[in-house]
Amino acid sequence: MRLNSQPPAGALFAGSSPFDPSSFDSIQGVYGVHHPKGDLQKYSEGDYLGTAACANSSCSSSTGSNAKFLAVRWNRGVTEGGSSGSGLFRRLNGKDYLVGQLWGGASSCIQPTGYDFYGRFDLPFNTALQRWLNAPSTTVRTTIYRFYNTRTGAHFYTSSMPERDLVITTLREYNYEGPAFFAFGAAAAGTSPVYRFYNTRTGAHFYTISEQERANVQATLPWYSYEGVAWYANTSQTGGATPMFRFYQTKVQTHFYTINASERDSIQQNLPIYTYEGIAYFSWTNL
Repeated sequence: MRLNSQPPAGALFAGSSPFDPSSFDSIQGVYGVHHPKGDLQKYSEGDYLGTAACANSSCSSSTGSNAKFLAVRWNRGVTEGGSSGSGLFRRLNGKDYLVGQLWGGASSCIQPTGYDFYGRFDLPFNTALQRWLNAPSTTVRTTIYRFYNTRTGAHFYTSSMPERDLVITTLREYNYEGPAFFAFGAAAAGTSPVYRFYNTRTGAHFYTISEQERANVQATLPWYSYEGVAWYANTSQTGGATPMFRFYQTKVQTHFYTINASERDSIQQNLPIYTYEGIAYFSWTNL
């Protein structure tokens, strides 16, 4: 369903979560917002209990491809007839993300501990809805966020706010260092894709704008899992772009990237375990 006009003033938009239930804690607090029996809007709080398979008005615990639903048990509030289709939310880094839509269940005022089952929102989001709900701009740059992994000694970069919030909330070994630079989320004029890999041996990520290097990694380093395009940047210093400097950390065998020339100079002067590899590509220091 698509709105024909802007929603009323004061309307709030629900954040979209692309993450599957494997990113949830074993018992994760969730909440639902709904209109039971057409009543005024209500709010229910509870726990996520795991994934399930549902068919013919019944559900059972399940994993894998059959697990298209989320099982929830309320500890404050319930749902009733008329609540179906309402949203299930989880909180990440102080922000609320939609993770499911109510399919059915046994919860009611006379059975407050009955289970409810929500369709997994990540499935339709990743299959089709993200082209509208997460459409990046080709004219406005996006923020790239930086983390430091205290366990591996590597840095992690992401352009995704939901992924940023997921890492901040669930991965305590990652220290959030804030915005690092700016790039495009879609293929803007003159830009090229920056590819992202995950090194299954070290737990670190690798980023490259080079088509040749991407192909070589895929062909010769099978422990590097290809994760797709991370963002778009320039291969030359045009459009106000700034050099992105690349280092190789010989001790833990990971790469480090910085757009800050002062940080580059400090690393070269003080950290000999970092080998300077030159300019990786060109990005931006502002939106």
